[in-house]
Amino acid sequence: MMMEFVGISLLIVCSCVVVDGQGHGGGVADSQEDLEAALNYLSKYQGLPMSNDPNTRMSLISHTDLASTIRNMQLYMNVPLTGRVDAATKAKMTQPRCGVPDPTGQDAAGHALGGRMRRYTHTGGKWENPNLTFRILNTPPELRRREAEDAIRKAFKVWEDVTPLKFTEVRGVERADIYLKFGAGAHGDLFPFDGPGLTLAHAFPPQSGWDDLDGDVHFDDDETFTVATYDGTNLFQVAAHEIGHSLGLGHSSDSQALMAPFYPGYIPDFQLPYDDQLGIQRIYGSKRPPVEPPTKRPQPGPDPGPSPGPDPGPKPGPTTKAPDGRCKKTYDAITLIRGELFAFQNDIYWRLRFPQELISRDTGELTSHFWQAFPNKIDAAYERYFDHMIFFFKGTEYYKYNGLTLVSGYPKPIKSLDPKLPGNLDAVIGFPEYSKTYFIKGRKVWRFDELEQRVDDQYPINIKHVFPGVPSPVSSAFMHKDGAAYFLKGYEYYRYNDTLRSVDGPPRRFGVDFLGCDPAKLVQLGLDSGNRTGGHGDSNITRPSKTFTLLLTVAAILHLFHTRFY
Repeated sequence: MMMEFVGISLLIVCSCVVVDGQGHGGGVADSQEDLEAALNYLSKYQGLPMSNDPNTRMSLISHTDLASTIRNMQLYMNVPLTGRVDAATKAKMTQPRCGVPDPTGQDAAGHALGGRMRRYTHTGGKWENPNLTFRILNTPPELRRREAEDAIRKAFKVWEDVTPLKFTEVRGVERADIYLKFGAGAHGDLFPFDGPGLTLAHAFPPQSGWDDLDGDVHFDDDETFTVATYDGTNLFQVAAHEIGHSLGLGHSSDSQALMAPFYPGYIPDFQLPYDDQLGIQRIYGSKRPPVEPPTKRPQPGPDPGPSPGPDPGPKPGPTTKAPDGRCKKTYDAITLIRGELFAFQNDIYWRLRFPQELISRDTGELTSHFWQAFPNKIDAAYERYFDHMIFFFKGTEYYKYNGLTLVSGYPKPIKSLDPKLPGNLDAVIGFPEYSKTYFIKGRKVWRFDELEQRVDDQYPINIKHVFPGVPSPVSSAFMHKDGAAYFLKGYEYYRYNDTLRSVDGPPRRFGVDFLGCDPAKLVQLGLDSGNRTGGHGDSNITRPSKTFTLLLTVAAILHLFHTRFY
C-alpha cells in the first residue's frame, strides 16, 4: 500500500497521454472528456503517474499499455475487459468505493501493467503479534456513539472468527496498534477525502512505511453512515473491508468478496465470503478451515467450472506399482491448478495440496479419470488467471479446459494464439502480476500478453536474459503459492525470485522437497550426486525435508514483504 499511495500522491511526473487526430486516447475513449475522467480515475485508483499541469498531462505509457491498464481497472469493476472507456466503465467510475488503489504492477521503466492473478491479493505486510489492540477515536454525528462502536467491533470480529488474531479495544491515552477515525476533506494524512460519494474510506496496511499510520482506518465523515438499513452506507461493511486492508489484504477481483473495491449496498445477513477467508488465512493461518458457501455464488466473467476435487469413488489405479515410482521420475509438466500442484508423467498425475502433502496415491492417478479427453504425455500446462481456464500443450496443439471439461472446438494449433509461437514446448509459466505468460523452448522465451492476446515485440529472447540463473533447456516450470517461479531440469528444480531477478541458491531435488521422497532411497535408485545435473554434492539432497517446508513458509512471508506493492 505504501507504493500505491506514493504512486498517487508523490510520484508526480511530466507525462503525456497518447491521443489520435481527434484528441482521443488512441481509441480508448470516445471523447477527450471521457479520457480525462478515466485518467483521473486511473491516477487515483490504479496508481497511474499523472501531472497536475493540464498542458503537460501526458502519460509514460503507450496506447497498448494504457488499454492494458484500463482492462486491469475493468477487472476490478466486474465489467467486460474491453480496454476502452465504454458506457459500463463510465457508470462504474461514479459508484462509491474504497479509496485504496486496486492491485496493479509496473515494469522497470514505470510502464503500467496488469493486475495479479489471484482474486484476493496481499499488500505485502502483516502483523507479527497476533494480539492486536484498536482504538475508536470518534464516531459519525448521524449515529449514536454506541451503535457506531458496536458496528466497528462487529467488523473486527469478522476477521477474528477465521484467524488466530485477537483484537482488544483500548480507551483513553493507552496506545493502540490500529486507530479508527472519521474526518472530512484533509484529515491529517496526505490523502484528503472527496466529499459525499465515490471514496468512502481508506486504510494503511501493516509494514506500509507510514510509521504511526500503519494499520489505521479513516472514514470520510461527509458520507452518511448507517446501521441495519438500506439507506446510506452501512458502517459495519465498510469497516470490515477497511480492517481487511489494515491486516494486509489488497482488493479482490471477485465482485462478491468483501475485499472487492466497490460498496455493494447493505447485506442484512452478511457472512465473510470464501475468497476473503482464503486471503486472510494465507497471511495468518486459520482458526478453522474456510467454509465454502452452501450454494455457488455468481462469479465475474466466464464460469471457471468445477474446481478439481477428490475423485467421487474408487477407481483402478495406474499400472505402475513401484512404491518409489514418483521418486525416480522426471515430469512432462508441472503446474498449479486451483491452488494445488499437479505433476504429469505420461498418463499419470500426482497431486499435492502443499509440499509433501500428497492428495493422490503414491503411485499417482490416471489422467483419464480426471480430465475429459486428456492428451497423454503433455509438454506443458498452466492455469490462466482471469477466467481460470486450464491449458495443456502437446506437440503443435493446445487444449483448453473449463474445470475438468474440454472446451468445444479444442484442441487448436498453438500458432492460432500467435503465429510466432513454436510447438513442442519445454514449459509454459504465467506471471499473473504482469498479465504475461512465458512460452519456453530450448534457449528461447516468448512472452505472451494475456490481455492483448499476442506475443510481445522483440521476443523471443534468450532465457538467460529473461530468467538469469535458470539453465536451458528446462523440462517444466510453474508459479507456486509463495510467489516464486520454479524451473525443473531433470530431477532438480531452481527457485527463481522475480523481485531480485536471481535464482535462490543451488538446485534441489523436486522428489525430496515436494513429493516427500527419502534421500537415501535416491542413492539406492542410482540417483545420487554422480547422476545429478547440478553437481553441487550430496548435501543438496540430504537436507531434512522439514527444513525445506520451513524455508518455503519463510520465503512466502518474505515474498509478501519484498514483492512489488499493489
